[in-house]
Amino acid sequence: MRRLTALLCTAALAAAGVLVTGGPAAAGTGAVSRDITLDGRNDIFTRRTSDQVTMVYTHSGKFNGQQTFRPGTIVGINASGLNWFGLARISSRTMPDLIGRWHTVDGGNLKVYPHSGQFDGTRTFQAPISVGLGANIHNMLQFQDLNNDGWDDQIAREAATGNLYVYYHSGRFDGFNTFKPRVLLGTAGAG
Repeated sequence: MRRLTALLCTAALAAAGVLVTGGPAAAGTGAVSRDITLDGRNDIFTRRTSDQVTMVYTHSGKFNGQQTFRPGTIVGINASGLNWFGLARISSRTMPDLIGRWHTVDGGNLKVYPHSGQFDGTRTFQAPISVGLGANIHNMLQFQDLNNDGWDDQIAREAATGNLYVYYHSGRFDGFNTFKPRVLLGTAGAG
């Protein structure tokens, strides 16, 4: 049922002119789903292709076809420099932050926009804080809690080698000290 819901949401967003991939040279993040409104139901975060604004489609509280998600609410503007985005628990263990890769800055500047603690249009996410440079070496990025400590860790595949790495969360949100040095998870071709 979840796969069908995701497929239907992706098709509806594409028809509405919303970006449903992570952008050029990205891992194909698509429309990202997390509980942004903090009401216990997953919402959909997207970037609209026509004007590069970021939007949230809030869950209506019921699964009912096109009425499952409400019309989009703008939460950010001018995201044209992002070639990858996602939602992850970076500044807090309880709220999803926006994280994006600005591919034209410092070889791929990873910035976290901390969740403000309330869903309030363009005030939902706070000013960005850089947590990593040189992220363009990765052709796949994902954030998941691999070690079950409540913080999302960065999982990345290096484009040149195909090697898969994890950057474990340090347990504190502290700019460039937020993630620990990378650890090899697997090599290219490893089954």
